Amino acid sequence: MKILLRPFRYPVVRIFLKISRVEDLCSQNLVEQFLARILITAAKSYELVKITSLEKIYGEDLVKISAVPCETMATPEAPQLPLLPKYRRFQAETYTTPSSYTTTLEGVIYCPEYNLLLTEDREIISESVLSGWMNAHLKRGVTWEALHQENLEVISGYSSIIRGSPDSYSHAVIDNISRAFLLGHPEYSCIEEIKLLCPYPYPLQDLENYFLERLLPKNVSMYPVISGKLYYIEKLIFPSYLTEEGTHLLPSFCLDEIRSRFMPDRPRRKNKRILISRIKAAETLSKRHILNEQALYKELRGLGYQRYVLEDMTIADKIELFYDAESVIGAEGAGLTHCIFSEAINLLALTPRTAITPYFYFISKSLGHNFHYLLGEKNVHYTNFHVNVSQVMEVVSAF
Repeated sequence: MKILLRPFRYPVVRIFLKISRVEDLCSQNLVEQFLARILITAAKSYELVKITSLEKIYGEDLVKISAVPCETMATPEAPQLPLLPKYRRFQAETYTTPSSYTTTLEGVIYCPEYNLLLTEDREIISESVLSGWMNAHLKRGVTWEALHQENLEVISGYSSIIRGSPDSYSHAVIDNISRAFLLGHPEYSCIEEIKLLCPYPYPLQDLENYFLERLLPKNVSMYPVISGKLYYIEKLIFPSYLTEEGTHLLPSFCLDEIRSRFMPDRPRRKNKRILISRIKAAETLSKRHILNEQALYKELRGLGYQRYVLEDMTIADKIELFYDAESVIGAEGAGLTHCIFSEAINLLALTPRTAITPYFYFISKSLGHNFHYLLGEKNVHYTNFHVNVSQVMEVVSAF
């Protein structure tokens, strides 16, 4: 019988327990059924999981170093963007990035299965989840067992983490890996070894390795931990997120560093017109594949566009491709993230929905891209869809 934690409604953090399947309850003996009902009743009456913050725990004693100052960027188009309701807070003429920092925590618990930091009382430390994502994180099914194991493995010395939630391809590149920059502060150079805790198994391991091997300071080494265990961390160097959910907007120093370290050491050719195919994303799950992609490509090919299945390319080859981009067309998703390696391109984001996310608008603003979008007619994010080829060609012809 698996017990899941679910929030009643946002922003309330009250949790109730839920039996995974009705069959689970039916198959238990009478004693187990009785206990299960007690648990469910109790969960509806008490806060079984509490969420706290570093500010609440430490107050004025919280020492922050490696601070990254806030940056303000003009976003004059944002008030008119048809953003999804949860992102409408970004409909302002300016945007200011969050302040970033590191702090050393002692005696915290790390839950690698959900990339959560816990107090010794098993309260979730909110800063371990990307700002704006806590409610969605709990909805994904944080298990009671995962947070309340008794046999903790102790990791001595200094450790750190960068993984968080969400943990998809684009969030891994932008939100998670960028936290590694904060570990390069001179304050930490005198520490002999910092263990970067890396839960496994991990489907994005190759991606993470590619970037971290080139970004981590020499005294930081990747340290594997098992996803299903809990770890007691003696000293944790906690790097805050440099971004907030919805923006993908990195501080300028971080974006400049990523681009300088990974982009080719040669002039841009600016000769690639790119159509991103999501056919591989649709093989096992309906995730924004353009159903009439062939018809769209037939028209775009006449304008010099080439179709690319990015899953078939190495990370280095993808960086090379987007480094030389002149224009990029694709459905909202991980592929468009590679536009951080492009310069002053035309970017057309296609979506199945009647509103957009602001991710690629903010990336475009930070890099001088011309951002365009075309809306769909659905209210579902993870769905395949048709595009209006005539509308696409009308937008592209004006590039």
